[in-house]
Amino acid sequence: MKKEQKKNRKTKKPPQQWAVLALNTLGEKEEDLDLIIEDIKRLNEKVEVFIPIHWCKDQQFQKKIKLVEGYIFVTGASLPGEYYILESSKYVLSVVSHEATKGRCPDLIPDGEVQTLKKKLQKLLKREFKKEDTVNILDGDYKNLTGMILSNLNEKEVSIQILGIKSADVIVRIQKIFLEKMEEE
Repeated sequence: MKKEQKKNRKTKKPPQQWAVLALNTLGEKEEDLDLIIEDIKRLNEKVEVFIPIHWCKDQQFQKKIKLVEGYIFVTGASLPGEYYILESSKYVLSVVSHEATKGRCPDLIPDGEVQTLKKKLQKLLKREFKKEDTVNILDGDYKNLTGMILSNLNEKEVSIQILGIKSADVIVRIQKIFLEKMEEE
């Protein structure tokens, strides 16, 4: 029985942890997040990358949703020291490390914390509106105007009537991510 317990302890995988990479100014400005991921995977194809940012774009609007600005999370290196090769990415400034080790031991965070960030980002991306909800427009040509939801067109878009324009009924199609539901008074 004791041999089997020892064997199980040896084969048990350690819990997943994530290294934190600080982005340089090029990385912070990059709009195509896939370019950052490709560049990092070029250096180590085994790693998984999570960027806590989402760009939403269409013909009229552009919005960047950021949970943590200037940092990305990486997991999957066999040894903690393998994360330092990622510093040669043109987008990465450094691996966030313990000060006491003079920058040669990465700060690793538990998988649960990264999963919480992923859920928060998904929640921000998935906005639900009902017919006749009053919304504030956050970006684009109609920024800071108020509208009323006419219908949900699909998972990402709604049609709204812009309120407060007396000369005509202005109805626009807009992505939900560019709207914020106004509190009812």
